[in-house]
Amino acid sequence: MGQQPLTPSTVMAGQRGGNPAAYELAKTWQDEANLARASLQKAAKKMKKWADEKRRFLEFEEGDLVLVKMHSILRYRKVHKGLLRRYEGPFKVLRRVGKVAYKVEFPPKLKLHTVFHMSLLKPYHGDEEDLNRELSQRAPMGAKISYDREVDCILKVREVRKRYCKPMIEYKVRWKGLPNSKDSWEPADALWQFKKQIDAFNTAKANEDVARIGGGE
Repeated sequence: MGQQPLTPSTVMAGQRGGNPAAYELAKTWQDEANLARASLQKAAKKMKKWADEKRRFLEFEEGDLVLVKMHSILRYRKVHKGLLRRYEGPFKVLRRVGKVAYKVEFPPKLKLHTVFHMSLLKPYHGDEEDLNRELSQRAPMGAKISYDREVDCILKVREVRKRYCKPMIEYKVRWKGLPNSKDSWEPADALWQFKKQIDAFNTAKANEDVARIGGGE
């Protein structure tokens, strides 16, 4: 069958043989390979040490409020990615799952997995002095619509019931710069950009209801 060719490792394992130059070349290769391997191991240890120092090992208790990193999970929604927040919440911690994960409480309408690794969670700290400071102009989790026009005012509200579906609240909207014939009914969840107008409508309606009850008495 003939003689098998020599490799650097087999040359090093045996004797010098009849070619000292080949032996020295193989020895050089072996030394350089050992040096490269040692350098890689040293670099790997340094990277692990750096990662361990930067990694957050957080522990939460049942009932704690946390923010969940869900930007990558929600990017399939029909909202521009620039309108999505990096973290969503706050959500309540229900229980710990294993050593490094937690189960959180989501609104029932969200069909999403509710167990997250601790690296995707961070504590929620509310602003007790100014609640409006935390209001965001970005789409809330689950929003599928973003309007490019402005709401002038809210005209009416109604509850829509469909078979096998949960009741849905809709508002009749008058759009800025459009004729009254363009007034339209829009789902409440889709009007997240116009919270100010909805709050103004609900406040006025509540005052009217109170006045009506008072007048009736």
